[in-house]
Amino acid sequence: MKRNIRLLSAALATALAVTLAGCSMPQAAESLPSFIPDDVIKETAGIPRDTVLFKVNGADVKAEDYLYWVVYGADSMSQYGDIDWTMDLGDGTTMTEYLKKNAMQTAKLYKVVENKATELGYSMSDTDKKDYNDEISSMKSQLKQQVSSLGMDLTEDGAFQYWLAIIGLSKEGFARVNQASYLYNDLTQGIFGKDGSQAPTDEDFNTWLDQNGTMRVKHILVKAVADQSTSDDGMATALEKATQIRAELSAAGDTEEKFDELMKADSDDVDNSGALNSPDGYTFGPDDSLTQEFKDASAALEIGQISEPVAVNNASSGGYSGYHIIMRLSADTDETRDSYAKDLMNKQVDSWMDETQVQTTDAYDNLDIQAFYTALTQLRTKMQDEAIPSPSPSPSDSSVPAGSSAPTDSSTPQPSASPAA
Repeated sequence: MKRNIRLLSAALATALAVTLAGCSMPQAAESLPSFIPDDVIKETAGIPRDTVLFKVNGADVKAEDYLYWVVYGADSMSQYGDIDWTMDLGDGTTMTEYLKKNAMQTAKLYKVVENKATELGYSMSDTDKKDYNDEISSMKSQLKQQVSSLGMDLTEDGAFQYWLAIIGLSKEGFARVNQASYLYNDLTQGIFGKDGSQAPTDEDFNTWLDQNGTMRVKHILVKAVADQSTSDDGMATALEKATQIRAELSAAGDTEEKFDELMKADSDDVDNSGALNSPDGYTFGPDDSLTQEFKDASAALEIGQISEPVAVNNASSGGYSGYHIIMRLSADTDETRDSYAKDLMNKQVDSWMDETQVQTTDAYDNLDIQAFYTALTQLRTKMQDEAIPSPSPSPSDSSVPAGSSAPTDSSTPQPSASPAA
């Protein structure tokens, strides 16, 4: 199973806008804005955030570390409408049971990684900590802009703490959840990386490339330019040019140096600025969304070999037509080595997960996640209402001169009068 251990980065912070529309490691913090509870979990679940809900091989999993994943799952479901907590998912499992179990599996995964890192002597490096703090700084800036656009007057730190309250985490909890991403990457490289304790052999790596059908190629694309006035699809002209390019390559001994020169000069695989796309080549497998003609032609080549012009005709389906000249390269790159290490790590984590023992507490067994999420949703609305300053009061109806056409709907905010010039 593919494991997803990731940093809750700035990209995730964009969920703030969606959430609001619906209603060093931890750095020194400013005091919480007055509308944010000291303990969001206690406010919504009725238990302190450091309450132990279960143990993973004897290591405590705290309430906020687990309930964050409940929130994550429930927020995802709520994007499709109100959650039906009693809905049968088809196998006798209710939505409530699914969300509760899924959150436990994720929290268990993160704790397993933390436990193994401790056991094997891994901890966040100075580079990891700097990267984390850089991420936090970026998030704070983005969040500040978002809450300001909603009319909230918060500092960057206040905006960050507001977002943490929305997802049910403290700063310390946020740091704990995020450190798993760094530890996972460090474990991957430390065990299965190039210099890892169980670094794979070249033979094992090449076998993995073959089993996965992984290939890497460069290509020169000559696009066909249709002439609508003559119904000429442009393929003959494109073939003529592609054939000339292929002849130049042959004359130069089919070297990669010459291929790069002509690719830079003649390939139509460029971005909007005219720069080559992927000048170092494309790495792909049999399931990637490339044309079958391209994949078949690539697979037929030996490493270092160059194809004859390969026709592709996708104009009728909205794509391009023309000819590829393909050079197959070795797929042994830092990128593919890293992919192999991650694949091995996923299998290793699967094994660790299978061996893990989980012991729940009464607090977990008695936890009502529907009541918790409902309370959190209500708290989100309350915090938003308190964070946005009330508009200036409208003049009372009695101050409007008789016969005035001023609106009388008192629910409509009115602008305050401008100072006299």
